[in-house]
Amino acid sequence: MKKLISIIMMVVLCATVFVACKKDDVTGSDIAAAGDYLYGLYKDDSSVTPSDYDVAGRVMVGDVKYTVEWSVDVTEGVTIKESATEGFFTVDVNEKTTVEIEYTLTATIKNEAGETVQKTFKRTVPAYKMFTYAEYAAAEDDSTVVVSGIVTGIFSKSNGSSANGLYIQDLNNEGGYYVYGVADDKDPSADLGIKVGMTVAATGAKDTYNGTYEVVGAALEILDSTIKEVAPVDFTEAFKNAAALNDAALTGRQSLLVTIKGVEITGQDEANGYYKFKLGNNEAYVRLSSSNNCITVAEKDTFKKAHTDNFGYTADVTGIVSLYSGNFYLIPATVDAFENFTLPTRTDKEKVEMELSTIVVESVVSENKTIKLPLKGSTYAEVVYTWVSDNAAAVFNAATGDLVITVPDAPATVKLTLTAKCGNETKTQEFTVSLTKLATPADIVNAAHALAKGEALPGKYTLTGVITKVDTVYSEQYKNVTVTISVAGMNDKLIQCYRLKGDGADKIAVGDNITVTGTLKNYNGTIEFDSGCTLDAYKTAAQIVDDAYALEKDKSLAEKYTLTGVITKVDTAYSEQYKNVTVTIQVGDKADKLIQCFRLKGEGADKIKVGDTITVYGEIKNYNGTIEFNSGCVLVEVAAGTDAPATPTLKTPEEILNAAYALETGKALDGTYTLTGVITKVDTAYSEQYKNVTVTIQVGTLTDKTIQCFRLKGDGADKIKVGDTITVTGSISNYNGAVQFGSGCSLDSYKAS
Repeated sequence: MKKLISIIMMVVLCATVFVACKKDDVTGSDIAAAGDYLYGLYKDDSSVTPSDYDVAGRVMVGDVKYTVEWSVDVTEGVTIKESATEGFFTVDVNEKTTVEIEYTLTATIKNEAGETVQKTFKRTVPAYKMFTYAEYAAAEDDSTVVVSGIVTGIFSKSNGSSANGLYIQDLNNEGGYYVYGVADDKDPSADLGIKVGMTVAATGAKDTYNGTYEVVGAALEILDSTIKEVAPVDFTEAFKNAAALNDAALTGRQSLLVTIKGVEITGQDEANGYYKFKLGNNEAYVRLSSSNNCITVAEKDTFKKAHTDNFGYTADVTGIVSLYSGNFYLIPATVDAFENFTLPTRTDKEKVEMELSTIVVESVVSENKTIKLPLKGSTYAEVVYTWVSDNAAAVFNAATGDLVITVPDAPATVKLTLTAKCGNETKTQEFTVSLTKLATPADIVNAAHALAKGEALPGKYTLTGVITKVDTVYSEQYKNVTVTISVAGMNDKLIQCYRLKGDGADKIAVGDNITVTGTLKNYNGTIEFDSGCTLDAYKTAAQIVDDAYALEKDKSLAEKYTLTGVITKVDTAYSEQYKNVTVTIQVGDKADKLIQCFRLKGEGADKIKVGDTITVYGEIKNYNGTIEFNSGCVLVEVAAGTDAPATPTLKTPEEILNAAYALETGKALDGTYTLTGVITKVDTAYSEQYKNVTVTIQVGTLTDKTIQCFRLKGDGADKIKVGDTITVTGSISNYNGAVQFGSGCSLDSYKAS
């Protein structure tokens, strides 16, 4: 059976184990120190070992290597073998033992002189247990679970989903199991031969995401390859009678294949993939997700058309129970999630009200275009529409249904009045359309902030801004991050980038300039790029400065950027006549690459001085050899200081690291520093695109004060590895509790281990 994710992560993090101690720091011999260190590595590990795991085959004290041999005190159920990972051993356990196995794991640490020291660990292999649905639901997150049942749906990357996994129906129909992520990232169908209807077992870690139970990183086993049909559980009465969508009658049996009969097909929210239905007082939806669709990309269009063409009809809906924020919805198991369509008998008034409830007109138009308006109901053709525009900028053609819009230079508003008539029933409804030319990023941001709740700008937009906040950290599981950006220096009109995806999404941080494309909407008062927005490009402040210094004379960077730096010089005093000032700033540790802010304007420009930290937005160019924010740059923010960047006063590595570890979160040491240390961890592998790597080093014997080298650049950065000795120069700060050389630090030299 495959190792669980948590075990795999442990192996990766401990690929080579190093510790450096001075002999005077420990009692007894160096080998005793090696034994103590090894014991510290594993003493807090779980004593319950339901599957195989790896242990280190060597440790180091200073520059002395010690070998580690492992043994167990039982003859059956647990053995030691060489690991596929060099330098490790695998503790191979019998995952399907019928009885609990208690064993002692012994490590024998040996030096070249033949001296040894032993450390022991009490461990237990639990008796193999297949969980009931109730036991699975009650299990704690991160605990190991084993579940089984019949496969009701398979999603895979090959079919357009962002992950590989499946849905399993409990054999007693108590609930179901959502397997998100398969061990070794295997495709359940293509790689493992699993088909809908087979009986399988899944072993993995229990997790909960937004109320949904998951089995993550699962090892899958086919128990019975016979194809069996699963009859969906009838949820009609439970749905109709539920007080709300978070009712336990709906949410208590997750990942179950269910059917709800006689629902009314209502509206759509295509941007979010919601295809709605209603029964009684409850309205829910079937969701087409980008991460876990059991239907193919081609089948999605068929599914959408069936829902669209049958608006207002009643139907039976079948899907897999899912939760978001504790509320019930369905995932389609097959393309025919809606079937058995019937058009109910309605009064003229009901027909008019139903049809009017679906009419949507773009609320903001930023370019000349023709909008097709309906002339009759989509379900009941006897509902006839008449449209009237109150502005010559929007001309309606009653014969064709075309609304021809010509956006004027100045912002304007159009009021559209719709009259719907069916038999003797007549009802009017008004729509407001804002006509605004969105020629600049500021225009786009202003239009987005003018949206009412639930509204979105038509089409997609691209904006470049600086990250002011990381709202939700990068998710390895879902490959996205949520950040907030300031565009064009408009700190009072921020834009959130919700579940942002793309190359580099795992690396971006506050202060980085990013370019994002997506749909802009007002979600419950938050102006955001909607889920599905993409990260087109990103640059750190250091990269922007480097790019600026690579410009030829009189050339500018393609985008406008935002940079934060400390004022080192006031080149031209504030002019009361022109309301501007010229200053020079140092960005981060770029003391050799200063940026002039030419004729800087904005609130507080009359007060800034040497030592202040300022944030500036504008065009960056090379003007006759001077790298500068061009005239027209904007002062976004000011943090008053006392004087220019200080000259480093800390001398020894101990002084530097002690001062760094005394920093408050978000603070930095003055100036730049150089340290030499041994790499203990490669945090982020070398990026060919950005030519950097992130590693952690131990300086001398300071084992408790390691320092991260974030986005390290320089000759050899693509070659360094755990155990190498490197020399690094850069600014040192406390970033969210982690002491690090900041982005832009340089690799001065390295020596391979």
